[in-house]
This record gives sequence, structure tokens and C-alpha cells, in this order.
Amino acid sequence: MPVYFLLVILLFSVPKQTAAAPGTADTETNEVILFNAPIDAPDPNETLRLVNAERISQGALPLIADAELGQVAAARAADMAARQYYAHKNPDGKYYFNLFEKFGVTAGYSCENLDLVFVPSQDLVIHEWMASLRGHRACMLDTKVKRAGYATAKLNLKQFDGSITTAYLVVAVHAEVL
Repeated sequence: MPVYFLLVILLFSVPKQTAAAPGTADTETNEVILFNAPIDAPDPNETLRLVNAERISQGALPLIADAELGQVAAARAADMAARQYYAHKNPDGKYYFNLFEKFGVTAGYSCENLDLVFVPSQDLVIHEWMASLRGHRACMLDTKVKRAGYATAKLNLKQFDGSITTAYLVVAVHAEVL
């Protein structure tokens, strides 16, 4: 069964959804959001599906894809790729939640998960988040969060010897959207 079909089934099992395309959210519709998947990077929609499968297995409700949170995640991934860093705080001292107003997000509790992997595997990302001792597992499974935005980026990291190493960045923004 194609990933897209599974995602549609999973998302339609949740009563309230946002609009079809990132950036065009209408929180009163029942259309499916599909996060933009860059070429040669892990599919953020598959990451959402795997997170929701893990949440369900742990007794939590699945997350609802949210266009605005997807934009926040995409902006974070793009910034990290462009400026070649990997951190919850950017070089300017800003965090993911500093982008909420720009993208129209009003949230209570929120959290961010990041992962940097050297193979394009969402299974590895979920495994690493679940094995986290510093909050990624808690963020992924937190019952306060109901909505999520995901994004990925491919990073070509220049090594000291001039060679290039490819890495994949995964950004998840989970929130209790008000």
C-alpha cells in the first residue's frame, strides 16, 4: 500500500484537520495536508506516519498535520541547511517558536525535535527520538500536543579535506495550537 494512501487513511481518522497545502491552512476543513518533500531527502509525511504509529502504540492519540507548523519546520530546516548548523538555537540566538508569529501560529505548549542522519531513513529518526534521554521522546509522545509540522532538508557538509558528506536533517514542531 503506498505511503500516501496510508497517510490519507491515518489523517482522515482524526476528526479535525487543516487545509491541503502548507501556507493555506483553514482549520475548519477536513482536507489532508501533505508536507513538501524535497528531492533526495526523507519524506516528512512518512515521518509523521511513523510518529503517529509510535504514539498510538504508546497509547497517545495521533498528531494532526498542521500547515503553519509545517512552515515553521520548513523554515528551520532551510535555515539550518543554508547556514550549515544543527541546533535548537540558530546562530542569531533564535528558536523555532520565534517563527510562530511570522507563520500565524498561536500555541500553548510546544516542542521541537531535530535529527541529523547520514542515511535517508525515517525509521532511524524515530528510533533515535524514542531512545533520547533529553526530551525528544517526551516531545514525540506528549499528550498535550495535538498538531505537528514536519520538514526535511538535505545537507552537503564540506569536510576539512574538501570532500562532501551528505546528511539529512529532520525537523518536527509539535504544538498545542490554540
